[in-house]
Amino acid sequence: AGEEGCAYAFGKHGGRLEAFDVPVVDSTGAGDAFSAGFLHKTMQLTDAWQIEKVTYEGVDNPLPRAHMPPVQRIAEAFKDKEMAGEAVVYAAAVAAMTCMEEGAIAAQPSKKIADKFMSVYGEDVVIEEEKRDFELPDMNADW
Repeated sequence: AGEEGCAYAFGKHGGRLEAFDVPVVDSTGAGDAFSAGFLHKTMQLTDAWQIEKVTYEGVDNPLPRAHMPPVQRIAEAFKDKEMAGEAVVYAAAVAAMTCMEEGAIAAQPSKKIADKFMSVYGEDVVIEEEKRDFELPDMNADW
């Protein structure tokens, strides 16, 4: 990610998107913002369906809410190319917004501001899809 945009790959699909056209004041913290935005959007997108995917077979005292280990949750989520693309676009938007102000911490946008930015600029993002020849490891296997 950066001024040249972003490229990503998950399993057999991936893509590229152009950078958001924003006035850059300071890029300090943009990479961290990208990671935070990506993880936030991934967890948000997968909250609903993980409840359906987690079983309590053989568990005497289940957790109050369904839980899938993060690595398994991400691997499962990104079998869906639309979900993967949405998380990457959101992450790129959060990183771009961070570049619009001085500093690494003060420039981090809130969820409310990031969602507003996405509602205005996110619809126009075009992802150039790329096919990949890669298989993810079985996350249910004994390691």
